[in-house]
Amino acid sequence: MKISKINTSPAFAKKPLLTCKIKSSANKEENNAVLYKLNPNDKSDYCDVKYSKTAQAIFDDFKKDNCSDYHEYYMLQNSKTQEVISCAKTSRHYRCKGANNTGFSTYIETFAENDKYINGGEPLLAYIIKNANERYDKSVYSVDVPGKIPNAVKSAKFKKTENDGITFMPKRSYNHYLNVSEMRSKINYNI
Repeated sequence: MKISKINTSPAFAKKPLLTCKIKSSANKEENNAVLYKLNPNDKSDYCDVKYSKTAQAIFDDFKKDNCSDYHEYYMLQNSKTQEVISCAKTSRHYRCKGANNTGFSTYIETFAENDKYINGGEPLLAYIIKNANERYDKSVYSVDVPGKIPNAVKSAKFKKTENDGITFMPKRSYNHYLNVSEMRSKINYNI
């Protein structure tokens, strides 16, 4: 009888989620890009975040968050240059009965885009919304500083809450945003 070795060590490398095309601001040239889900326990992910000007927005939280699955970190990178195009930190919360959109919601806690690209945050926001839709989340909230998702929100139907002015996208707006951004950025989830 032959006994196979079982590999029990988890793979900690960044996980590719989608590919897309992003235009540069300077010459409107299309660049191939890959969206990754990051792992704070992985040394190469840590270095990618630490040494990127754009990813500095999530770095402080990323370096402290090495033993929790509570937050999710994402980074869209230019396939050729490995330059960070956009990044985000998200979490998932339950909104109690009586609140707007009672049930689970995705919260975008931090979001940053590189000015060298046009709509660089759009594929990242599309993935966050697609993920929220697949988990049956009632809405996607942006608790980051208002205006931090400038290009990505232009075609998104975010609304402001009456109580605290936080912007959110209700579930009924998910499909419209996904259709528009998937066509414009040529998003491919099958990688």
